[in-house]
Amino acid sequence: MKRIAIIIGMVVVFGAGFKLLGNTRSAEGPAKGGSITAAQAPGKGGGTPKGPQAVPITAAAAISRDMQQVLEVTGSLKTDDEVQIGTRIAGKVVEVTAKEGTRVTRGQVLVRLDDRELRAQIARARAILASSRAKLSLAQNQSTWKDTTAKTDYQRAQANLSAAKNRLQQAETNAKITDVDTRKKVETATSGVRVATERLSIAKDVTRKQELRQAELAVDQAKAELGQAKVNMENARQVFERRQQLFKQDAIAKEEVDEAERSHKAAQATMQVAEASVAVAQEKVALAKEGSRAEEIRIAEGQLAAAQRALEVALSEERRRDVASEEVLAAKSAVLQAEAAVESAKSGLVQTRMSLDDIASARANIQQSQADIEFYSAQLADLTIRAPVSGVVSSRAVNVGEMVTTSSPLMTLVALDTVYFEALVPELEVGLLKTGATATVTVDAVPNRKFTGSVREIIPVADRNSRAFRVRMAVLGGGGKLPTNSYARATVDVGTHRGTTAIAKESIQTEAGEKFVWLVDAGEDGKSVAKRHEVKVGLVDDHYAEILSGLTPGQQVVAAGSPAIIDGSPVEISTK
Repeated sequence: MKRIAIIIGMVVVFGAGFKLLGNTRSAEGPAKGGSITAAQAPGKGGGTPKGPQAVPITAAAAISRDMQQVLEVTGSLKTDDEVQIGTRIAGKVVEVTAKEGTRVTRGQVLVRLDDRELRAQIARARAILASSRAKLSLAQNQSTWKDTTAKTDYQRAQANLSAAKNRLQQAETNAKITDVDTRKKVETATSGVRVATERLSIAKDVTRKQELRQAELAVDQAKAELGQAKVNMENARQVFERRQQLFKQDAIAKEEVDEAERSHKAAQATMQVAEASVAVAQEKVALAKEGSRAEEIRIAEGQLAAAQRALEVALSEERRRDVASEEVLAAKSAVLQAEAAVESAKSGLVQTRMSLDDIASARANIQQSQADIEFYSAQLADLTIRAPVSGVVSSRAVNVGEMVTTSSPLMTLVALDTVYFEALVPELEVGLLKTGATATVTVDAVPNRKFTGSVREIIPVADRNSRAFRVRMAVLGGGGKLPTNSYARATVDVGTHRGTTAIAKESIQTEAGEKFVWLVDAGEDGKSVAKRHEVKVGLVDDHYAEILSGLTPGQQVVAAGSPAIIDGSPVEISTK
């Protein structure tokens, strides 16, 4: 804008100077007697000088139209499937059915390797399979009757062993009960003898002034022991009743109930002994206070004799404990005999198991032979190498008679039905592309044809050197005939603005980074002048430029004219 203002100022100054000079020369002309030009003479051709002459231009009106933006890219055709054909098994090549340029279909035979050795291995495996099946049938027939007898003997021996163990368990339980009962009776009788003896001694003692206090202390101690015995008896009773309930619910074994019952009875006996001890202690106190009497001595002697007889009876019952122990020993011997019988029955099962092992071995041989046949058959199939996809053989590296290994390349197969177009798009333009955008693709190797394409994938990683992004487009209509690696071009539709204001792109002028047009407008004298008018440009195609702001449809702009046009220049319009 600053530059335009300077130019306008220079023009104004120059025009004013020229007018002043003309007027001066007109005044001086007659004085000097010089000639006057037609422009200087008054009258015809003279008088007031004319203004700036109009610049001839071509004007065009802004229109409303759809604007489509496209992006042109170049690249090459590639394929998703370029397969290196190899072999899984080493061998000798006996047949090659394709050469370079041959079109093949999926499953078509490409190469055959020598299969004679594998066919022999399959025949051998089938013979072993037949032999194993015959051995299996024989082993099954021989083991049937052995298996039945051995199982019956073993089951009988197991049942006898279980019964012997049950008898042993019962004998041990009975022995334990007998032992506990006998010990309790002996202890109770011994305690009775001791108490009776003490009673007698107290009855015979006439001087026990010093013993009175001791007797009273003994009463207190005996009462304390009686209280503890009652607590123990009550606890044992509760445990016994609880276990009876659990046994009725099948929650515990009968042995646990018996054990609780024994504990309850023992606690009762202990409490009875404690009660007797309290009574004895109380009698001692009474005797210590009253003195001995003949009747008391007689009673005490009778009680002692009864207690001694009870002790003799209890001791005589210890023989029951010995009998119970002998029953336990006999039950243990029966268990040992039953265990020996079980081991003997097991030996019969071992023999049967040997027959079963023969059967299992025959079955394993059958499975192995079947697996060998499947394995060799799979290898046999691998000796015939087929095309994994439909396409064209681009290279061949094998001939009949050659030995090939698993690392030997045989052929390269290119699938033409998966051909796509790949181009490098600059980072400033890749943002215009969207997946699914339509495109028109032309291939140099297929002249005079256009193929429909669409953006399939935009690789979101820029090239390290060019900073461009790879864009892949699907190409339709190739019919499997588009050659891979050939040069191609694509025109991608990146956007359409409908009903937008547009002018011929040649009308756009650029100065200092700003875009403007020469707008044709009416001057003060009614004649057409060119006025500088800034605009904002959007999409641009081969012929038109989109005007986002600054113009409306129908306004006239300079489409072509003299480059000397400045703001306010008169123009002569030649409508386009």
